[in-house]
Amino acid sequence: MAVSWVDLGARFFAGWRSDWPPVESVTINQRVKSVRTLRQLFARGLGLRRGPAAMSRPQDDHATRLIEAALGDAAKVFRELPDPPPGYESELRRIRRDSELHAVSGSRHPYWSVNPKRAGYRFAAAHGVSHPELFGSFDSIDDVTYSELPDEFLLKPHNGSTNRGVFGLAGLEDDEGCFFDRLRGRVMPWSEVVAEYRAAADEGLVSAGLGAEELLRKPGDPEAIPDDFKIYCFFDRAVLGVQRDLRQTSDPSEWRFKLWSRDWVDLGPVNYRARYDHDLAAPVHGKELVEQAERLGRALALPAVRIDFYDTDRGAVFGEFTLTPGTPEQFRADIDRLLGCHAELARVRIEADEVSSGRHPYASG
Repeated sequence: MAVSWVDLGARFFAGWRSDWPPVESVTINQRVKSVRTLRQLFARGLGLRRGPAAMSRPQDDHATRLIEAALGDAAKVFRELPDPPPGYESELRRIRRDSELHAVSGSRHPYWSVNPKRAGYRFAAAHGVSHPELFGSFDSIDDVTYSELPDEFLLKPHNGSTNRGVFGLAGLEDDEGCFFDRLRGRVMPWSEVVAEYRAAADEGLVSAGLGAEELLRKPGDPEAIPDDFKIYCFFDRAVLGVQRDLRQTSDPSEWRFKLWSRDWVDLGPVNYRARYDHDLAAPVHGKELVEQAERLGRALALPAVRIDFYDTDRGAVFGEFTLTPGTPEQFRADIDRLLGCHAELARVRIEADEVSSGRHPYASG
């Protein structure tokens, strides 16, 4: 049975000797500037060092066999042509640069057509993937009349990030105009909701326009907001998932994270080290999350994209597409390289798919 890159990474990295210096102590800048550091990363990260020393440790030999089993000829290419080293962080920089080059060329990266949340919902629905039920779209918070909405609803800006301007509101039966905000874990009068959203919009932190939609529920706990799972897709392959538990607070320092392989094996704190929680439970609908992420990834045909989902009491529900995730996207150096390899391979597979389907301009030649 084929072994995925992330799974083999989890098995290999778990076997590191404790007396080796930690890879996370090697910064990206050091990696770029130092050939010696590059060699260390190849040796410790994936066991892909060139020369006789490649087999100097049993862990390296084991990792090499796993990589060959997983990727075959592709693994050989990365081993024999390691420079410049693949990396997820450098892939994100390339994507951002491409977007800027599109702008100065008077064009727009095609991704941005599905970046707005409502456009993302339409794209998901067109490919048979569920999204939250929509209750209304508004030009500003002042246009929202809560009495015309269901007793429970989510307010979300059309454009924003880091949960700014998002309110998970459940009306209080004995207190008209007051809500329990399940994201913040406290009671808020409607006037406070309006004032807080307006302030965020005035500061440019969120769009003025917003929507009201279904307030999703966590499986087995109807009073809780479901965890969201950020699935890292490389074309049609889901490789890594980041789970986020908001813990009923809007303070990001209190949020907790866990990183998973596509088969829902705990990868350990390869990111979010200070906020990592091994005790977070695996998703109830894990298989569905991966299948739907890969369906959308194939439809998008991008080398790298993060697709956000919620694990809810009615199954996997799409959240949004994120082409250029914000900080902190600084994975441990070995995982950064791992994801970078996936991105490079995905770019080639997309082109190969275009050729085999006859969509590539050179396909007929």
